[in-house]
Amino acid sequence: MTSLFHGSRASHRLTRAFALVVMILAVLALAIPASAQILPVTRLAYSAKYICGQTTLNDLGVLPGFSFEYTMIEVHNPNNVAVTVTIKMIQDYPTSGIVVQPYLRTLQANEAMEIDCNTIPPGGVANPFRTGFVEINSPMQIKVVVIHKEAYGSQNLIRSASVAKKSSPAIIILGFVRHSGTFFYGDTPTAGGDKIREETTISIANLSPNPVNAQISIVNSTGPVKTFSKLLNPNGFATVTGADLPAGTPLPFVGGVTVAYPDVGVGVMLECEEIIQKYVVSGFGATSIAMATYEVQPIPVR
Repeated sequence: MTSLFHGSRASHRLTRAFALVVMILAVLALAIPASAQILPVTRLAYSAKYICGQTTLNDLGVLPGFSFEYTMIEVHNPNNVAVTVTIKMIQDYPTSGIVVQPYLRTLQANEAMEIDCNTIPPGGVANPFRTGFVEINSPMQIKVVVIHKEAYGSQNLIRSASVAKKSSPAIIILGFVRHSGTFFYGDTPTAGGDKIREETTISIANLSPNPVNAQISIVNSTGPVKTFSKLLNPNGFATVTGADLPAGTPLPFVGGVTVAYPDVGVGVMLECEEIIQKYVVSGFGATSIAMATYEVQPIPVR
């Protein structure tokens, strides 16, 4: 009898404690503001960045001037059922605002679609530079991938360069010591729109202890183009370059340079070298292309 009484009291105490816990939890639930309560996810928002058009030096300051920017946004429904998404386009540069109001697009199971600069107003890569976001809202998880391409082209970029250096040996003819070297100067266009640029430097050094008055002639297939003298002091140095060609000389120039001075019986007094620099200079169509690809992560919207 006593054990039954004690068991009844213990059961009564547990019932009262449970009721108290339920009351406390109810009070705490009422105390939490509505804004802090966890709401169910109604949709997933994918915010994809786009960059379209040709930049100028004033655009953003972070992209190469006169580059072409192109964005493709790939949207794929990997589900086994159709999904209807809402698409909206928002521009943030050079002006800010909605450029395409929300519209619906249904993607069937495993269907994909593409949004690119041709469909983002005003459309096309040749239009003014603009940036913004394409917002895609979906009731189910989908896949959104952004592919961004940048093509940077400019004139007069050096594609490659080479240097050839050769000593010009001396020969003695009719009382004169003579050195001769090849002389190229100017641009030769190529079929691909590039230019082959050649620049020649003839270096002349006086190795003797006496001054030497050298007679220099620049010649081509028609004969002398320019003749002039240079006085080289002991251990002196001089050069002949494209700047020594007469004004109005047709380019590209192909010819030679002759350096002559009297033979005074001591042999060779000057050392001559020809240095020919050759460059491939890009035309306007030359481009460098960069590409970036990334997947857009969804943001739960409650």
